Parts: sequence; C-alpha cells; structure tokens
Amino acid sequence: MGTQSVLEAALDYVRHGLSVMPLGGDKKPLLKTWEPYMKRLPSEQEVEGWWGGFFKGAGVGIITGTVSGLVVLDVDPRHHGDATLMKAVTQHHLLRWEDLDARPPIAPPQPPRQPRC
Repeated sequence: MGTQSVLEAALDYVRHGLSVMPLGGDKKPLLKTWEPYMKRLPSEQEVEGWWGGFFKGAGVGIITGTVSGLVVLDVDPRHHGDATLMKAVTQHHLLRWEDLDARPPIAPPQPPRQPRC
C-alpha cells in the first residue's frame, strides 16, 4: 500500500463513491450492524472513528452492489468455477467477455477435431 495509511485508503474509497467497512483478520465485518452501509456511504467522520480509533489496524472491506456500483464475480477454479463461467458465456450467453474487466480464465472451446483415418 506504500505510504498511504489504511485510514487514508478507506477515506479515498468513500470519496470515490465506495461504501467501506472495517474487517478483521478473518475478513469478517467488525461492525455489529453493517447493513445500513449497503444503502448509504459511511461519512468521513464514521470512517475516521473506525480506522483512526476503535478499529485501528483493521482491513478495509468494500460493500458491493448498488451502493458502490460494483458487482464482484468470484470464480474458483478449484471447484470448476472457471468451466461454469465459460459455459455461461459461450453456451448460455449470460455474460460477454467485453462486459467483464478480465481475461477468460481458460481458453475458449475449440471445435472438435475430425478423426484421421
């Protein structure tokens, strides 16, 4: 993260329209009630209170969805998520690679080779 503190990063995220919350080392929210931040951004004062005091040293979680204008697609190749994503794109046309800010996880399917006789 360079010389930028976690507090400065969290504030920067909020200033760019992202809803944030403090996370523990286990990546779980440290706030007892974080659902309000699914509908609104935290104020800079809230963020300063979290990372500048009570949750000093916490990680920064970004709340996805409408509030932040982000959708995250977590593809886990260990559980065949890459193949499922490829099927959604190539067979069902649910997504287009152009809509994603990523490269295909596996090579696009090739037509079957004709057997040699």
